[in-house]
Amino acid sequence: MNKENKIEKKVRQLKALSQYKNKTDAEIREIAEKSFKKKEQEDLLEGDWLEGEEKIAKKLFAGYLKKYSVEKDLDLNLLKILVYSEIIEGRFQRQINEIQRKGNDKEANIAVPVNLIKSRNENLNQIINIKEKLGLFKEKKEDEYKAFQVLGKKFKIWKENHIEERKVTCPFCSEIFFLNIRTTGFTESKLKLFKNKVLCNSELWSCYKKAKITKTDFAKILNVSENYIDWLEEKIYNKKNEK
Repeated sequence: MNKENKIEKKVRQLKALSQYKNKTDAEIREIAEKSFKKKEQEDLLEGDWLEGEEKIAKKLFAGYLKKYSVEKDLDLNLLKILVYSEIIEGRFQRQINEIQRKGNDKEANIAVPVNLIKSRNENLNQIINIKEKLGLFKEKKEDEYKAFQVLGKKFKIWKENHIEERKVTCPFCSEIFFLNIRTTGFTESKLKLFKNKVLCNSELWSCYKKAKITKTDFAKILNVSENYIDWLEEKIYNKKNEK
């Protein structure tokens, strides 16, 4: 039975289950394909494992699939060999630890066999080579891409929460549409209503002191209280004159 027939069989099985009665054919097929893919990946790890190794192998395999994009059959087979090699590395390490433990006995003149060290080094080289072939050392690039994706999600949330700020009504047909803002067309300009971080303006102050505008007018222009104008006189302008 080929892959397509197996998926179709799974689709028929899912349709017969009550929990999928409200699902569309497309949704059921998607579930069937994911189920088949998962089973296919698990079958890759079938082998003669020692006690507890199969569970570790499946966890390693699932971890790689989650963290990296491994889709092609060739890459999946390479990933299987990588996981197997890492399990073998665990075996080598346990053997070496046991030999070193026995070697701590002064009466037992035991050293790690050269052939064991050689085999372990060959296995480690294979692990490195497979990781390079699969591009697993490009973790930094993967992280940068994930950061870009997170930024995109944050921007999407911002757009949803600030929709009124981008709403525009067409003056001709009265249709409402929304603007996507880009900063590439903007130029920097400084607002002259601030002195350092204090809200004020020297020209307005000069007009106020020459009685061209009242304190009330000055306060309204800055959108502050009249007490704030008194504070400017005491803390900003009089202090400046004192210097």
